[in-house]
Amino acid sequence: MSVQQNIYRQRHSFSKIRSLVPIPNLIDIQKRSYDEFLQMNLLHTERDPRGLKSVFEGMFPVHNGKNLDGTDATLEVEFLDYTVGHWACKCEKYKGLEHLRTVCKSCGHHIVAEHAKDPAVDCPQCGTRNKNAATICDVCQEPVSMKQKMSMEECVERGSTMAAPLKIRVRLNQFDKDDKGNRRFKQSQESEVYFGDIPIMTDRGTFIINGTERVIVSQLHRSPGAFFSIAPDKSLYSAQIIPYRGSWIEFELDAKGLLYARIDRKRKFLGATFLRALGLFDERLADNAGMVTSFYQPAPFSLKKGKLFASVGEHLAGRKLSEDLKDPKSKDVLVKAGRALSRRVIDQVIKAGVKEVEVEREWLDGAVLMQDVVNMNTGEVLMEANEPFKQTDLEMFLANNVSDFTVCFPENDPTGKVFHETLAKDHTEDPEEAAKELFKKIRPGEPATLESSKKLLHGMFFDPQKYDLSKVGRHKVNAKLGLGTGLDVRTLDCTDFIGTVHYLLRLKKYDTTREAQQEGAPVRADDIDHLGNRRVRSVGELLENGFRVGLVRVQRAIKEKFSMAQDPNSPLQAHDLINSKPVIAAMKEFFGSS
Repeated sequence: MSVQQNIYRQRHSFSKIRSLVPIPNLIDIQKRSYDEFLQMNLLHTERDPRGLKSVFEGMFPVHNGKNLDGTDATLEVEFLDYTVGHWACKCEKYKGLEHLRTVCKSCGHHIVAEHAKDPAVDCPQCGTRNKNAATICDVCQEPVSMKQKMSMEECVERGSTMAAPLKIRVRLNQFDKDDKGNRRFKQSQESEVYFGDIPIMTDRGTFIINGTERVIVSQLHRSPGAFFSIAPDKSLYSAQIIPYRGSWIEFELDAKGLLYARIDRKRKFLGATFLRALGLFDERLADNAGMVTSFYQPAPFSLKKGKLFASVGEHLAGRKLSEDLKDPKSKDVLVKAGRALSRRVIDQVIKAGVKEVEVEREWLDGAVLMQDVVNMNTGEVLMEANEPFKQTDLEMFLANNVSDFTVCFPENDPTGKVFHETLAKDHTEDPEEAAKELFKKIRPGEPATLESSKKLLHGMFFDPQKYDLSKVGRHKVNAKLGLGTGLDVRTLDCTDFIGTVHYLLRLKKYDTTREAQQEGAPVRADDIDHLGNRRVRSVGELLENGFRVGLVRVQRAIKEKFSMAQDPNSPLQAHDLINSKPVIAAMKEFFGSS
């Protein structure tokens, strides 16, 4: 009798193109995603800020104050820790994950042993081999492990859900206020709150829900980031900043050549009005001068004895001088009259020590002021920023002893004249008025106050609890706009808005001119259907979103129950404030519909 050599089937590939990337372990992707969401075998200090930990830390603390930071609150619920499952040895003598830790003798890192009965463990930080210090019970001779009520087979047989209890530890802080409004600490108490049972994943990447084995399918969705598009007939140029969670902001350039902004695809308003409202958070956008400076290249000019001089810089590129330009030291001719100035020639002029050149007044045709021009003797504002400049204005400058002024040339600038025209059409005077104007359009019918308008804008784009760009979104925004913002900054700032509008303006300018000049555009539109602009949401990420929905309802219920603290006969407890039913309902809905 011959011995069978091959007891397993061999997989044969009939493809002509050899695969360079092996097929990944798709079940392991699901298991790793869920482990990163729960992090149940780690202590709170060892957990990364993601999954359940990021959800809890994003929702807490909850307070009853009017200020966003809670400095005026008298009651505050603070999140401390959470545990998933019951960790103990077989006889319940030792409880807790700290019995599975070994401290490295070299670097002090806490090592988590995969097998508690191994004699030695290697430190993942420094590689030093240490003696395994995991506690082995002297009664049952077993290490600490997660105890489950029923096994997978029993759950299927009895029609139950294979799950582990989720408990959170919170602290209730109470403060007293004096007559002046200053608060002082009164007392605090910690308590543990049961948050329902959370399903546990099997080794096959599935869940046992009511005795039925179910699997959560990963989803493909639009990646967060900044995306730019052009309509097929080139009548509309648009830019979108898509967050992972929060409000969408969209900028549009219509056929009339004006910039508009739209929040959450609702009513649109002038882009200059929106940017001016952001001046509440960034001084660069507080006035016309700051906004013009953010989008256009400055060209400084000066008046000396009735003659006009321009400082040497990149803004002179392409211009022609009416007279020969000579080296101030050697008197050699650097640039002949009538010759166009190139960037290489400008660099040579700067190296020769020439700081300014005399120019004709016709150079100022099409110029726009970048700063307010003020008579220093009387304080009168002669011209405001973003006003078109005329040659006759030079006589007014000479009469009022104005010697230096700065302009820009929107027609020659990479961003074009769209923003200049949009800013001229904006009728708001300051950030406060612009913020109220936005509030009226976003929430019509409600009274528009400065406090409510600022709170609305802050909650839409700058509040980490309501807006999350995610690390992927931040990376794509940085790569697209050429920014260096850290990946941990997951909210927007004014630099992101300025960069997005700047890129959109350049997209229109170069898209309409590069065909005639036969050159490649330095900016390009995105294809939203390209797989590079899509990403996969795995089970841990999907469950995190569902859990956050339930926790928002819990947060709202806590704020409603803060009114119970006014009764002195019923002392307030932390577990009385927190109702876990919304979270349990959200989990049942997720696993029942996915």
